[in-house]
Amino acid sequence: MSVERVNKILEHWGATLSQIELILPRAIESEIQQREQYIIAINECLQLLYRESSEQKNFMNHVSKSLFFKGRKPLAVITSGTLDDLAQAHQSIRSMVCI
Repeated sequence: MSVERVNKILEHWGATLSQIELILPRAIESEIQQREQYIIAINECLQLLYRESSEQKNFMNHVSKSLFFKGRKPLAVITSGTLDDLAQAHQSIRSMVCI
C-alpha cells in the first residue's frame, strides 16, 4: 500500500495532520496495511456513492444519520484511532453502496 496515496485521501477528506496520525499511528506493519486498505476501500465506496469529490468530502465531514455513526461525522469516528472503528465505518459506508 502507499502511505502517500492514503495521506492524500485523508487530506482530501479534510483530515488534519494530527487526525491523520490518529488514523495511521505508528504500529505493526500489518496493522498499518489494514488501516490503509480500509481508507482506500472507504474512498472507493464514496466514489461509487458520490460522483463529485466535494460530495465525498462533505459526507465525511457532516453528521450522518446512519445507525453506526449515530449523529457523528464519519471523519470524527475514524479519528478515534481504533482499528475497530475504522473497520466498522468501512462496513457502514460499504452497506450504503449495496442498498
